[in-house]
Amino acid sequence: MPFLKKLEEQYKNRNIAFVGISIDAEKSYEKWRSFIKDKTPAGIQILADNDWNSAFIKDYSVNSIPRFILINP
Repeated sequence: MPFLKKLEEQYKNRNIAFVGISIDAEKSYEKWRSFIKDKTPAGIQILADNDWNSAFIKDYSVNSIPRFILINP
């Protein structure tokens, strides 16, 4: 995470966004929210709506984490 924060700072004010997508199961949502609040990770943090069965996860063939994906505008 420290490297990701540095990278985000390096690309600040450019046409790029860093997005973290949590694939936690519903039972872990509160744990995830606490982590986000306490650790304030870099980028935009969102929660997949259906863990490993979420549309984004399937559409981009995410089968392990962490996964880094570049998507153009």
